[in-house]
Amino acid sequence: QNRATCSFADTCRSGLARSGQDTDSGCHSLHRRISVNSMPGVASSKKEFAASEMSIVLQECDDLIKSWVGGTLLIGIWAANPYAAPHIRLGNIVCCLIGVAGVFPALWVKRTADSQLLIQRSMYLEIIMYTIRLATHLLWILIDRDYLFWKIITVMALPLSSARQSQRFGAFKCYLLIHMLLCVYRFFDIYSEEGAWIVSALIACA
Repeated sequence: QNRATCSFADTCRSGLARSGQDTDSGCHSLHRRISVNSMPGVASSKKEFAASEMSIVLQECDDLIKSWVGGTLLIGIWAANPYAAPHIRLGNIVCCLIGVAGVFPALWVKRTADSQLLIQRSMYLEIIMYTIRLATHLLWILIDRDYLFWKIITVMALPLSSARQSQRFGAFKCYLLIHMLLCVYRFFDIYSEEGAWIVSALIACA
């Protein structure tokens, strides 16, 4: 842009010098009327960048919806287990409802047409997904912290999926810190036995 501005200014000065006008005042008046950002090449590059950014965010939304729907179906199948205890079945049903509710924010973001608004809403979507994962972890701490199926999901699968789908490292670090605090609270009295779960999840996230 700077080279384009300099060459444009030199052309102005040479033309105005031939016509006998004051070069500095003439070029300044032309600079006021024509900005560098209004040049066709710069405008087209900005449009291309915004379009590529939108395509990346929309692809992330598609991947999130697919993984969320697949996880909800898996939980629904597990909730239909007739041999599960009543409190386990109730927890599975609640998680299915949480999973269904989690799809709607992604659909809301996907319907956004403006690029700047899409990026802003994608940030909100990421925070919502972290909140849902942490709420699910807290739910199973209260229901049954030793249930193996949900221990694998809440301690390992959820942080791994968060690491894969995260686009903002600062937000992911906050999520991982809260997740670690929940794990310490969950396994405080049996940490020597369950510590390997937490360490394995952290290594995988790294």
